[in-house]
Amino acid sequence: MLARLLTGSFKGDADADAKSNLLAEVCGGAALGYAARLIQPRAVVLHGKTAENGKSQILELARGLMPTSAICSVPAAKMGDERHVVGLIGKLLNASDELSLEAIASNTFKSVVTGDPIQGRDVYKSRVEFRSVAQNLFAANQLPSFKGGVDRGVHRRLLLTPFGRTIPLEERIEEIGKRIAS
Repeated sequence: MLARLLTGSFKGDADADAKSNLLAEVCGGAALGYAARLIQPRAVVLHGKTAENGKSQILELARGLMPTSAICSVPAAKMGDERHVVGLIGKLLNASDELSLEAIASNTFKSVVTGDPIQGRDVYKSRVEFRSVAQNLFAANQLPSFKGGVDRGVHRRLLLTPFGRTIPLEERIEEIGKRIAS
């Protein structure tokens, strides 16, 4: 089923094997807590302008490979909010189903991706300082904007993975990502 998901998502792409290998490395790096320790840590954006192209199933697969306690879903646009960013504490994977069109705070986003110190606080609790170790994995039909623009620092912390094919109905398997993980 894994081969079917990857083949269905990337069929006809000249770089299909490279995309499949990348996703395997992303999931492996997340499981090992290695994402922010890479020489050039990156948030991976599964980008496809159409629906039903495999992005959500890849997210479900990645989530299913780890214990629930190691996963969170903090959207990139909420990373600048101290009440939301604390959701990353102790998590290995931050998987969000949709990048919103809200502008993302580029300075906090960069710090989250690279594991630099960031601050946050739970409601009614003291401020905490921590370093995120989570691999950030986002799905998007449209790319968001960044407060302050997309500078070189933001650009080198994003890894865009194109999903250009809508998988025909007869090729789809319901909840294939969850089924592969289980």
